[in-house]
Amino acid sequence: MFKKVLAVTMAATMVLGMTAVASAEKEITDATGSDVCVVDGGNFQLDVLAAGVDPTTVYGMTFTLSVDEDGLAANGLGGGIGFNGPSDVACGWDQSDWGNEGAEKANTLVKVSDGVYTITRQESEAKLNAEEGSQGSWAQVWLSCWWGDDFSVTAVDLLGADGSVIYSTNAAATTEDASNTGAVAPVVVVALVGAASAAVVVSKKRA
Repeated sequence: MFKKVLAVTMAATMVLGMTAVASAEKEITDATGSDVCVVDGGNFQLDVLAAGVDPTTVYGMTFTLSVDEDGLAANGLGGGIGFNGPSDVACGWDQSDWGNEGAEKANTLVKVSDGVYTITRQESEAKLNAEEGSQGSWAQVWLSCWWGDDFSVTAVDLLGADGSVIYSTNAAATTEDASNTGAVAPVVVVALVGAASAAVVVSKKRA
């Protein structure tokens, strides 16, 4: 999927001019541990279709970053954030900008703790879909860096219409847990019986 989109990504980068070209000089490291994420051409990307998410339910995204505090204080940090889909059936290369506090960009970097920051973009309508365009079908969210020091992306959350997390590379952050769906995770009890050590599994359901 990412290879299929490479030509489109490169073309979009050329159109963006010198500012976007500079983003390729900044190294973004994928520290999510997720196989639906990749760094391609200086852009960090998450493949929405590979994540098993309906693209029409994605209204925004939050990237969690690990940054160097000294570098941030000295040089600031910012770049582009957006969606990517076939231009003939979806949004094409849809870009907004982000930056550190005081940079006066559309989306502002928010400090969570020392060295940990988030950047969020939320829209009032979905930008992506799963339709087949003339060049294929793809749906991505992405992040790039245009100024500041190198950093790592440690997590990505996809956001629904109300800003809630509908998918996360960090499973613990996903709001669609058992308490929301009504499902109850089974409680497994293992009993060792005699020398044979037979396992007995008991599944319990909440009344």
